[in-house]
Amino acid sequence: MPLLPAPTAADLSALRSLQSPSLPPYTRALIEEQVLELEKRLAEEAAAAAEPAAEPAAEPNPDMVLDSPPAPPPAPAPAPKFVPITKFLLDTGDYNSKALSVYVEAPGVGERKAEVTCDFARGSFDLRVPIGGRWHRLVKDNLEHDIDPGKSRFIVKQDKVVVKLGKVKGEYSYDNWTQLTAKKDAKAKKAAKEDPMSSINDMMKEMYDSGDDAMKKTIGEAMMKSRSGEKMEPPDMADMSDLTDV
Repeated sequence: MPLLPAPTAADLSALRSLQSPSLPPYTRALIEEQVLELEKRLAEEAAAAAEPAAEPAAEPNPDMVLDSPPAPPPAPAPAPKFVPITKFLLDTGDYNSKALSVYVEAPGVGERKAEVTCDFARGSFDLRVPIGGRWHRLVKDNLEHDIDPGKSRFIVKQDKVVVKLGKVKGEYSYDNWTQLTAKKDAKAKKAAKEDPMSSINDMMKEMYDSGDDAMKKTIGEAMMKSRSGEKMEPPDMADMSDLTDV
């Protein structure tokens, strides 16, 4: 059987011209079927011709330099190791003064003024100073009294740092400081505030333990009176002073 040529739009037009209502039903249906099939075929061929030809895959270029993967983020800098500051000068200020001062020798620190930091809290401060290529630190977290962080500051000079600790004002005056840190820990300080009598007893015991025989006798008599129910009169401070001079 010879191969039929590919159908064209002219063939479709010729088939459509054959359609007529006067044709017998079978013949008319056969022609309509061929028209529909030819319309579909020509439409598919037209759509295929309209699609762009696929570009051939590019061959790899051996000379092409591939992008290197992104570098990993730099590792965080290690936390500096601090050298504890053990020597400093303390000026507790005059009676009813508003602040006490801590003096820290730091040769050349004025050249690195912006790097000095000091954090203040109610019962502590944390000073960090670069000295001679190393970081130094002064931390005190058991101050004798609370401080006012809002009124505390530090001053950087050429060869030293001055930490100004704002005192807290009581009912009549600012706290009287005798030393920078308390002999008791924070919990004991809190308990002393809540129970003043316990604080007095602790002070008397400390004076007894550190005093001479005459002082121990005076304090012992006062303590015996207290335990027996008698009114405990505090020892006269002038007498106590005389006893310490013996």
